[in-house]
Amino acid sequence: NWPFLEGCACTPERMAEAGFIHCPTENEPDLAQCFFCFKELEGWEPDDDPIGPGVVAHVCNPSTVGG
Repeated sequence: NWPFLEGCACTPERMAEAGFIHCPTENEPDLAQCFFCFKELEGWEPDDDPIGPGVVAHVCNPSTVGG
């Protein structure tokens, strides 16, 4: 039940491509967790790009995990 489905940058497909898993709570319906480092981010806006530099700066770099 991701709140942003069409016509926005953070669709479920884009979130998955970026490595995010939707794990909503009662108070945070848009909570997403990084599959690689487990950091959680919430407060998404429709125009937030999950692969964009603003988000990438807040989570791990999957290319460096385990290396």
